[in-house]
Amino acid sequence: MFFLTGREVVETKHSDEVVRDSIICFKFAAYETTSVTLSWFFLLLSKNPRVGIKIREELVNNFPVKEGKKWELRSKEELSELVYLHAALCEVLRLYSSIPFQHRTLVKPDILSGGHHVNPNKY
Repeated sequence: MFFLTGREVVETKHSDEVVRDSIICFKFAAYETTSVTLSWFFLLLSKNPRVGIKIREELVNNFPVKEGKKWELRSKEELSELVYLHAALCEVLRLYSSIPFQHRTLVKPDILSGGHHVNPNKY
């Protein structure tokens, strides 16, 4: 595998397993993350009905629906009012990451922004 670092190209050696896992990670990042997150979200809602009730109450309180009309979102800014729903989705992502494996490797020695020296031979 080759990596571009600044102006030079550096060759690195990875096991077939690391390369395979990285490719799978990129594949899932392309289209599976939303469906995986929502699957876990609804599974956890089914196990915690109180959370579902609170989310429904938050929706009703922030977006009242007039009789005979459908609920509609007029702007994305309105979503910022759904604090409990946001917290529930963040908790799902904390507990069940949609991409569980992401391998990072150093190509050459470097210094992080905090001044910490990192060396590829140590990791």
